[in-house]
Amino acid sequence: MARAALFLATAPAEPFGLSVVEAMAARLPVLAAAGGAHNEVLAGFDDQVFRAGSADACRDALERIAADSEARTEAAQRGRRRFEERFTVERQVDALLGVYERAMSRSEG
Repeated sequence: MARAALFLATAPAEPFGLSVVEAMAARLPVLAAAGGAHNEVLAGFDDQVFRAGSADACRDALERIAADSEARTEAAQRGRRRFEERFTVERQVDALLGVYERAMSRSEG
């Protein structure tokens, strides 16, 4: 990913979308097919998601971002912020501990 200019995720059935999260961590602009975890990982980033199964929608998204260096920079920055807010190891551990704590408090109550 260090040499890439963009990350394109075309498989809409990703159960988590780790490759998209890794691209976001690497500060790459991401385009992804709508579906699976892509919708959650890129929630609110509508300009980075295209209709799954549509080569035309994928082409249009690629052409749009390829022609706009500011859009690529902004997509990369938004992705990195999303990664830091939600997907670092520390954030994931904190979220998992929260799930366990809520489950334990319900079983004790």
